[in-house]
Amino acid sequence: MKKFFHYTIFFLNSFALFGILFSLISPFINPNVFWPISFFGLFFPVFVIILFIFSIFWFFYNRKYMWINLIFLLISTSSLFANFIVSLYTFSIFNQLSLSNALTLYDIILISSPLLSSDELIEINLLK
Repeated sequence: MKKFFHYTIFFLNSFALFGILFSLISPFINPNVFWPISFFGLFFPVFVIILFIFSIFWFFYNRKYMWINLIFLLISTSSLFANFIVSLYTFSIFNQLSLSNALTLYDIILISSPLLSSDELIEINLLK
């Protein structure tokens, strides 16, 4: 029974390792070529949390498997900081400087969107 539990956890951990590997590769693969890999990119935060939990488990059970998980987590730190904003500065709605920067960033993303026509962009800017 103990071996079955060990192999089951090892299989789930291997699945999570392949999942985070595919999610790290997904930004470099064109969805027109192979679209299913894009779903792995969407589940990147889930795979990071799962690998972190497995790392804690392997710390107490078998440390050599913990190192594999930590190596994958270290490889994914650049994507981790791209997905999660880590800042020592606290956002306040009363702070006009940070609010105006957020709106400017939203404008840049909105204007560079190829999905909207110029008429729709004018309507959106007039609504502001």
